[in-house]
Amino acid sequence: MQISTSGLVLRQVKVGEADQILTILTPDRGVLSASARGSLRLKSKLFSGCGLFCYSEFTLTTGRASNFVDAAAVKKVFHGLGRSVEGMALAAYLAEALTVLSPEPPEAETLLRLTLNSLYMISEGKRPLPLIKAIFEMRAMSLSGYMPRILACDRCGKYDGGAFYLDTSHRLRHGTAAAVLHQIDGQPAACTLALAVTQTAALLTAVAVHPRFRHKGLGSRVVEEICRQLGGRRLFLFRSPEENQSFYEKLGFVP
Repeated sequence: MQISTSGLVLRQVKVGEADQILTILTPDRGVLSASARGSLRLKSKLFSGCGLFCYSEFTLTTGRASNFVDAAAVKKVFHGLGRSVEGMALAAYLAEALTVLSPEPPEAETLLRLTLNSLYMISEGKRPLPLIKAIFEMRAMSLSGYMPRILACDRCGKYDGGAFYLDTSHRLRHGTAAAVLHQIDGQPAACTLALAVTQTAALLTAVAVHPRFRHKGLGSRVVEEICRQLGGRRLFLFRSPEENQSFYEKLGFVP
């Protein structure tokens, strides 16, 4: 039986000299595999439409055990994905996630639209890559039936109002964050904050010293104190490239 459907190429597997097995996300049939015979030949009518991350209109012949690509007309190519290794890596991650989730209709159509929008954002540099990744993960999980419990804390059942899980005090209460505050005459002078605290590691996200108390070694003091609090956990830095590098190197951090 021959069918026509639009779809996004998520994966290519080379077979022989010029054939490919494609993994395609379609709106009406979910994720399917199809053989594109001869599609790697430059003169093949399938060459352009069967490229990785190509959104194309496919004509397929479906069988009991396998599908075959008869025609592929390009609808959208995300040329900007190849501009950076990070962008290409994120696109590959999205494709891998979709392959694992393997959505069925009608969720497949919504997930296809989400993926196309995400690839466009990556290609055109419209948003930071970590933000695109986070939005895709949240929406994809929700559409696939894995919506996180966000009405209240899953551990204590407490609802703090607003974005409670992002509230630092909530993380501190549950031991997933650590903070040190140094005061002088009852006034905050220096502080530091570590997030994503696990049994083996933590992420140092902020060190701040009040302008009136700078150049007194307080920044080093609060970092050393939070290291003692974390009890030998491996501490990673979250900072802009080259920012305060000498300060952290004096404290024993290495790039």
